[in-house]
This record gives sequence, C-alpha cells and structure tokens, in this order.
Amino acid sequence: MSAVFTVSALFGCGGSRKYTVDDIISFHTSYYGMASNPVYAFALRKQDENWLFSASCWVKSREDCYTSFSSFPIPTEEAEEFLEIIREEDEIRRLRKYRNPIRIFNAADAPMRSSGMTFSDGNTIEKETMLGDRALNYLYALADRYYKAAESSADTPPDTAAN
Repeated sequence: MSAVFTVSALFGCGGSRKYTVDDIISFHTSYYGMASNPVYAFALRKQDENWLFSASCWVKSREDCYTSFSSFPIPTEEAEEFLEIIREEDEIRRLRKYRNPIRIFNAADAPMRSSGMTFSDGNTIEKETMLGDRALNYLYALADRYYKAAESSADTPPDTAAN
C-alpha cells in the first residue's frame, strides 16, 4: 500500500485540491521585455473584504502615457467581473496544466512572462506564461479607468511596480 502512495505522491495523483475563482485571494501577471519597466504588470489582491489593484502599463486612452500605481481599491463588482472571466476562460486549469519551458541556456535580457494565483489556503500556482487575451484586456481597461485617481491618491507611492 505504501508503494501506491509513494507512486501517487511522485506523479501528483494524490489529493490535489480543485480550486475555483472563489478561492482566489491574489492574482498577478506580467511581461518584461528588454526595457527597465515592464511591458505590463498587473496584480489584484483581496485584503479583508476589499480588492486592491496594481498596474504598470501603457494607458490606451492617452498617447505616450505609462502608468504605475499600487494597491488602489476598486469596487468588488469589477474584481468579480475579472474573476468571472477567469472562470469562463478556465484560467486556473490552464495554469495548473501549463508546463514551464525547459531552458538549457538562460538569457538574462530575454523577454519574460509570468502569471500566478494565490488561494485562500495559502497555496499558489506560478507559471511562465501569459494570461488569456480577454482577461488581459480587462486588466488594461481597469488600469485605464483608474490610473488618474490612483496616481493622484496620496496613499499610492509614485513609480511603484505591481507587487
């Protein structure tokens, strides 16, 4: 019996929990090119009953406007809309099944994509992949909607990347 347990533990056939969007307490995605600022970096995290949004990206509504703000409160409804996209696009399953590339050589200045989620039990999924287009477009729309208020907020330190 212990041999079956050992084999199932080695290959991940054990009691891995199936998470839903209701379990997500934190989410992030980013893409770094060869510039010092990220092409984009977004984070959404739940603190108490509030959702805080962080973004570093080019703003679509203004030409040549790069914004960077951290932990700006957004309405729960908008966080729930994003989570509904995550549910509909089955992003949790996609991230869980995605296999990070095997690299023989590591190029320090190579572009890097990353996405991850933290769940209410403290477990995380971190992968070297981008988020689906629909969810990414929603995050850009949130950044466009809130960048002015976030940057003018006294609580948001200037020039901070999403953490």
